[in-house]
Amino acid sequence: MEKAFLKQNPKDKLVYHALNVGFTFEAILIAADAFKRARSTEAKTLTEAIRQTNITSKMMLGGPIKFNAKGQVEGIGSACVQNLNLTPTVVLPASAATAKPVFPSPDFKKA
Repeated sequence: MEKAFLKQNPKDKLVYHALNVGFTFEAILIAADAFKRARSTEAKTLTEAIRQTNITSKMMLGGPIKFNAKGQVEGIGSACVQNLNLTPTVVLPASAATAKPVFPSPDFKKA
């Protein structure tokens, strides 16, 4: 993903757009997954297919992408991000961290 992003945006870093890129990619996965089952763009058929979503191979934190009866995704994860060395860096949870948390948090310009 990062290589493709840099090819299109050579003066920018993916890390500054990670949430937008990650959730957009997963939204496309959900739509493609549902359409594959529905084989239709008819609203009722597609809605039922979306309710059957169970995507385990994804980019963002948390469990599989599944929708509850109200249409909400349950089990979505959250990350703690610190600006370290002028770069947003995931520090928690440990399973997804690329650095350890720093306390107190360093000054952004002096990181």
